[in-house]
Amino acid sequence: RNMSKLSSLWRSVTGPAEPLSEEQLRHQEQQRTALLKRVSLAVKQIQLDSCHIEGDDVGQSTRVIKDGLDATQLLHSFEAILEHGLLEGMLSFGGKPTFWPLIGRVSRKQAVQYLTRLQNVTSSAGRCRAWLRLAANESSLQSYFLVLCNDKDLLREFYGGHAFLLDDDKIAVLCNLLNGVNMISFSLTVDDSSLEFEPMADSLP
Repeated sequence: RNMSKLSSLWRSVTGPAEPLSEEQLRHQEQQRTALLKRVSLAVKQIQLDSCHIEGDDVGQSTRVIKDGLDATQLLHSFEAILEHGLLEGMLSFGGKPTFWPLIGRVSRKQAVQYLTRLQNVTSSAGRCRAWLRLAANESSLQSYFLVLCNDKDLLREFYGGHAFLLDDDKIAVLCNLLNGVNMISFSLTVDDSSLEFEPMADSLP
């Protein structure tokens, strides 16, 4: 595929990666641990929110999370994981690397077409955020991450070896967290112009 050819070309141009020092390896492990802690806290908060808004009727199980700070924090924590370790240069499109090309490899064709036709979201980064919202609305976040993490060859086309998604231990914990997220219903706005901009640092955990 085209992206596979681009990945091979990029690696041939940049050459083999330099061996990492113990300090660099330790720093990367700390980064992955921090990302996991961040998503864990965000999942716990959204679970609390879903319990608070649950109906008073006995036996009611519908829990719907709508647009708000906690939902933004949750999805931004997933965005940070998907961005971690992305190969520089090949996916940057003149700026910060995005995982939009990867989305096209794992998503339904109809979903990709829908996202590319949004009126208020036109950048690659914005479409990545819109995709996360769409996946949450469809209760598909866990299944998408499982597809990604079970295809190491695909991941290595897009990510360096230090990437969160290539850390089996961290991924096992993440998938357990996602199991809890899948039990919650979301109704988030997908075609939202605010997705064109990265959330402010002071609004994130």
